Amino acid sequence: MLLPPGIPTLEAYRTKNLTRPDNVFASESLVDCLIRCEVTPQLRPPKTDHFPITTVLRLAVARVPIHVFRNFRQVEWVAFRTALALRLEDLSDPAQPIRTTAEFDDRLCGLMDALQDTICETVPETKLPPFVKRWYSKELDNMRREVNRTRRKAYRLRESPHHPVHADYRRLHNQY
Repeated sequence: MLLPPGIPTLEAYRTKNLTRPDNVFASESLVDCLIRCEVTPQLRPPKTDHFPITTVLRLAVARVPIHVFRNFRQVEWVAFRTALALRLEDLSDPAQPIRTTAEFDDRLCGLMDALQDTICETVPETKLPPFVKRWYSKELDNMRREVNRTRRKAYRLRESPHHPVHADYRRLHNQY
């Protein structure tokens, strides 16, 4: 029990007698984290008979590491292709046939290293906040604006249901 014994937690509505029907239980590991557990009658809301119980625990909150991602949406693809072409020139001739598994593994490692080095050099890094919608993109944002613009036009022309703006709105809304 976290709440010390003998502390009243309820005031009877009619008789105003103080009793203790409420207990606060916790596991043994949580008892070690207890800073204080007390009844706070001054915080009792109106028309209630139970006193609020304030419990303060010392808990360690693990920090989530900030992940750094590569932002492929902001890549200058011309620079990326030229940097990759320069790195691929240093590799062995791709026209030569691969005869052994070891030769295949060597070429694969060289190709992967060239690709990773190019990505590290040309693709900008970004730190995403935890609340960001990672699936959302600028294209979706522009599409949402276009759908809303067409929705307003369709609403203004709601008296003429055969106007082509209604078909445009349905098409854009389904695409979005």
